[in-house]
Amino acid sequence: MPGGVAVSIILFLWNSFSAFRFSNLRRARTALRNALIWAYGFFGIRRSAELFANAQRTMGLLLPHVSLVRGVRVQLFIQSMKNDTYAQGHTVWMAWITSSGVPIGEMTETYLSVLQADGVAPGSPFFAPTAADGLFHTVREGSVSRFNGVVKDTLRDYFVDLSEDLLREYSFHSLRRGGATWARSRGVPLGLILAQGLWTTVEGARTYIVPPDEERILSSSLM
Repeated sequence: MPGGVAVSIILFLWNSFSAFRFSNLRRARTALRNALIWAYGFFGIRRSAELFANAQRTMGLLLPHVSLVRGVRVQLFIQSMKNDTYAQGHTVWMAWITSSGVPIGEMTETYLSVLQADGVAPGSPFFAPTAADGLFHTVREGSVSRFNGVVKDTLRDYFVDLSEDLLREYSFHSLRRGGATWARSRGVPLGLILAQGLWTTVEGARTYIVPPDEERILSSSLM
């Protein structure tokens, strides 16, 4: 996922919430939720299974797993992941607002207030579906709340002429790969990228960080 595209789409979704919050409740709430899904997957460099709760509630974000230090950071508690041998969980931090202009903190704060206003239960998955009336609703225990298709669906809406062949190249995991690559291109030290993506080795992250064309020719150009 190209970083510039991801940032543009997140801001587009956030602005859509503002534009439709009083005229089209369901469209506004869906845009707000999807903006956060994109932001957490991209800037948090997260897998879908770490964000979307399973039926047993042993993986994925629940409402208590997201907290704010207002004006400073958004905190995600990742309760379980595939390389977490001891299942102790990890906390991932994201900036209140990124240097690329994405207000992750304000978006999260707004979403939490909407969930509370809609009466979503505290133990529900963080990413909630909307009902027919446009309101978010609690996901019952034993049920799942997964939005893996949000990347393809959003790309279809954002790029109306995008071919199905090109669309097949993208999945939710594209956000994790794109986030790691974007961080590298923005000068984020490799060690911080490893920490954010919760990789334990450089080899584990290597396939996620795709160097730009300029870097691919760097060695020969300096020879």
